[in-house]
Amino acid sequence: MNPERFAALVDAYGADPSRWPAGERAAAEAFAASAAAPKSALADAFELDRALDRLPTEEIPAALHARILAAYDEAVTRRASGRFASIPAALGRFRDAIWPGAPLWQPASAIALSLAIGLVLGLFVPSAVSAHDTDPSDSLLVVTPQVFDLDHGN
Repeated sequence: MNPERFAALVDAYGADPSRWPAGERAAAEAFAASAAAPKSALADAFELDRALDRLPTEEIPAALHARILAAYDEAVTRRASGRFASIPAALGRFRDAIWPGAPLWQPASAIALSLAIGLVLGLFVPSAVSAHDTDPSDSLLVVTPQVFDLDHGN
């Protein structure tokens, strides 16, 4: 436990250790007992907790509670059946057609690598046709079997 994490716990959950996450509670309590700096943070959080506890609470009417839950369910259903709902499934089928069973990053990185290689080759490999040439056939390289003759006629 470090001071930053302890301060984050106290800010998020308050001064009462029973509200802290169970996985970090023991470490936070030990840290609070050993250091002097967290005690001031705990005192500030305790004052805020007391002020919040003094505020009255209001019960949510059952009809409002039901309307909120119904609106949420309707939003989830609308989102699942909306016009963009089929896009993830279509992308999954496309990915499986290109690279079956692979996670999405593998075909995406293969395509990106191919694009990068093509861009580098396009930028750095000199063109056979110069911008100042009037007739591109003057600088045209014709590949014939004699071009690949490494013995040079011997």
